[in-house]
Amino acid sequence: MNLEDLKIETYPIIPEGGQKVNYHSRGVKITHVPSELVAICTIERSQTKNRDVAIAMIEAGLEKINWNHHAI
Repeated sequence: MNLEDLKIETYPIIPEGGQKVNYHSRGVKITHVPSELVAICTIERSQTKNRDVAIAMIEAGLEKINWNHHAI
């Protein structure tokens, strides 16, 4: 998998109760553009960890569908 094939987006997660004070961008959405496979992760408290989990999800999904970057 080439990192250049990934579109990475981040967005804020609003805590339960609707409090919008002291929150940061933590959610991560990663799209593998050639295959259109999408992974969204919001479970970790760190954006970096969410990114790592989402990339692992993309890698697992590509393996599951036997993705070949030479495919049409």
